[in-house]
Amino acid sequence: MKKYFLLILAIVAIAVISAQLETLPDWAASLKVSQPILLHTFLKVHVWQWLGLSILAFVAFLMGLVIRWITIRLTRVRDHFAPVPMADPTRYSIGRASGLMLGSLFATVLLNDLALGSSFQRDLERLLTSLTLIGAVLFFYGWWDAACDTLASRSVGHERAERLLVPMTRKLIRAAIITCGILAGIALFGGTSAIATLVGTLGISGLVIALAAKDSVENLFGSFTILFDMPFALGDWVKIDKVEGTVEQINLRSTRLRTAEDTVIHLPNANLIRASVENFGSRRFRRLKTTLRLSYDCQPPQIDAYIASILEFMVKQPEISEGKTEVVLNDPQEQSIGLMIDCRLEVETYSEELQARHRILEETLRLREAHHIAFAAHPRPPDLTSPTHTETTREK
Repeated sequence: MKKYFLLILAIVAIAVISAQLETLPDWAASLKVSQPILLHTFLKVHVWQWLGLSILAFVAFLMGLVIRWITIRLTRVRDHFAPVPMADPTRYSIGRASGLMLGSLFATVLLNDLALGSSFQRDLERLLTSLTLIGAVLFFYGWWDAACDTLASRSVGHERAERLLVPMTRKLIRAAIITCGILAGIALFGGTSAIATLVGTLGISGLVIALAAKDSVENLFGSFTILFDMPFALGDWVKIDKVEGTVEQINLRSTRLRTAEDTVIHLPNANLIRASVENFGSRRFRRLKTTLRLSYDCQPPQIDAYIASILEFMVKQPEISEGKTEVVLNDPQEQSIGLMIDCRLEVETYSEELQARHRILEETLRLREAHHIAFAAHPRPPDLTSPTHTETTREK
């Protein structure tokens, strides 16, 4: 209740002081005889005008605080209808931007009442216009961040398009907002002719800039390649040429990968134009293929029973894709014959894949003991440092 009372009091004070600013020149003229000091000049500006500027700055500051307070409260109302609440840094950034924008605009409107000199007033108007423009850019910048946060909260699970488009479009629209703000400032202070001159200058020097920033241009086109082709999204495990890791961030210049060793690699987006991208995150399943080496001492009935037990176990596992499991004899060699196990694991993460592999391989070992299956022993390589091997080599 106290906050609302202070808000109403501030609004009334702004209205009263604004009305007094309009009559300030007449008030100063009426005091010309009794208070001649008000008509003295300092830096070619009358004392009463400096007094008016001080009052105007205070009123604009008070106006900015009121607008900031109202904007923050409106963002909290917005949270009741949005799927996720707005982040506090974004909320206060929007509040400060709106206060700066409207406070500067309010001061610009009242500035004419002070009857300042043409050059001094023009400089102040440019300053206030710049502050208004900066506030407007930050205002739209903040609201765009809030919108992207809302979209990012929905881009979970398998929504690869949203997980890629949200961070990319966030950066592109940010750059567009800042560019529009710069162009608006050039147009306000230099007129449309300044825009035409800028375009002409860019046209002449465009070739030089393109040659000097060839790598940057390639990286920018590489980011558009990611945006339109969508070879991967945030969180995907990818392999680009010889670089392998999880996609953590996609910027306009580079893509950041975190490797299995927990190191970070910044890969220029220009590499994506020519490189092949292997996306492990787009797998519909994860393949388990291994071969057990069985001894020829195993009898066919033993092997058949062993294979049947493995298949019976694998059918009961929910993460193993049905109808795509093979357990067959394969790859006969001189000392052993291979038992190939090939199946598809429908899991989401690498940890789940490892756990599923562990259970399957552990069960094959347990069933081996139950069916008395003998694995083939691999011959050990000769010990090159042993005396026997050295003497034999010398004799040869």
